[in-house]
Amino acid sequence: SYRWLERVGRAQASHWKKVTLITLPLLLISAAFSGALSGKVVNFNGGLGLPAIVYAFWEPFVAWGVIASLLVLFRERFNVPSPCWQAWGASAYGAYIVHAPILVGVSRLLADWAASPLIKFALVGTVSVVISFAVGWMLLRLPGVRRVF
Repeated sequence: SYRWLERVGRAQASHWKKVTLITLPLLLISAAFSGALSGKVVNFNGGLGLPAIVYAFWEPFVAWGVIASLLVLFRERFNVPSPCWQAWGASAYGAYIVHAPILVGVSRLLADWAASPLIKFALVGTVSVVISFAVGWMLLRLPGVRRVF
């Protein structure tokens, strides 16, 4: 009963990929029925409105289809050991632990920068990932940390 993500097979991923493709347009349809085409602001963020309810059910179906498909794709096509991937893999847990404050810090540092949101998003994301993995790599150098990571 353990390691269930590793047991997701191609048939399961294919099934969930179909579910995702069928479910994907439902959010747009919900927005259209809620008045988006006539300029009405549609709130998917919460409450008892149709868009929020549809989104609450829509997201897990889309997410699981994407997750299952990517799990199988990367396991079957890109699961090749290399020194670079092994080093990044060793630092991944540390990067996961420290990424939130690093992301917030980098975001705050660039908050007043008058660049387009897309450029800021790309830069903040890239810089945060690089710093998070660097900190994760440095954490591995501390005595006793490898037993935890």
